[in-house]
Order: sequence, then C-alpha cells, then structure tokens
Amino acid sequence: MDLEQIRGGTPALALATRFLPDDEAAAVAGQPDPVARSAAYHRLLSRKEACVKASGGRFLEGLRLRVLVPGTVAGAGAFAGQRWTLRDLPAPPGYVATLATTGDRAGQLRMFEWDWRPYRRDESAGGLPGQPPGERPSATYRSGQGSPVPPSDPRGSR
Repeated sequence: MDLEQIRGGTPALALATRFLPDDEAAAVAGQPDPVARSAAYHRLLSRKEACVKASGGRFLEGLRLRVLVPGTVAGAGAFAGQRWTLRDLPAPPGYVATLATTGDRAGQLRMFEWDWRPYRRDESAGGLPGQPPGERPSATYRSGQGSPVPPSDPRGSR
C-alpha cells in the first residue's frame, strides 16, 4: 500500500517526461492544469511504489512499470515475471493511495476508517468520541463502522 501527498509546485510534467514511460507521461501532459497534472503524476507514483513495496524491490526499478490504469500489472526489467493487482483507494483530500497485491487475482477488500484519539489522563473530556468526560477508554476501540480492535500492548498480550 502506498499513500502519496499531492504537492503543489511539483514539476509534474518535467518529472513524468523524464522518468515515466511515454504513455504515462502523455497522460500527465494531457491534464488541463498544473494541479491536475500533479495529481495524475502522484497517482502513477503511488501505483508504482505500491507494486515495489509488495515485492520488496527498489523504487527506481519500479519506475519502468506500466501502471496507467489499475488492474493487473505485468512486471518489467528487474520485476520481469512478476504480477500485481492494483486498486486505487480512497484517500483524504490532497492525497492519493493505492493497494498492490501480488498475483493477478483480485481478492475481497475490506476498509475501515478509524476515528481514534489518544487518551490523556489530565483531560476533562472523554478520550474517545462519545465517551463521557473523565471516563477511561474501554478495553476495545471501535472504528466508525463498529468493528472491534483490541488495543495494542507493547509487552504482549496478558
């Protein structure tokens, strides 16, 4: 999985022309304005880096991967013979995210959006949304969808 921040002022067209395959550079160039070009460029970088992370490779070698559209990607260069399935993920405004899984078979994906704030003993308000003031967080945190997740304990479970 990779998350990229879309940075203003990125010379997206120049970078795409220099480092990306011709069809991807053309897709970046075809965007209507600098903001859209930067978003398209960072989307492609996110897809490439997600593949590289899934395989444990080097990012510079991953720049040759053709990732213009999500779906099945065939490896090239140092990644010849490898395959990934790419999915663009929802991300906060100003970011793009991609998940790459090895192989060419798409599995089921479950996403959770966490609403978590750290507990502070000295705060008068509750440590979690909807929690009464002064009450310690329960042993289980819950996502916005209600899926339980036990708190982590760096010393192991008891």
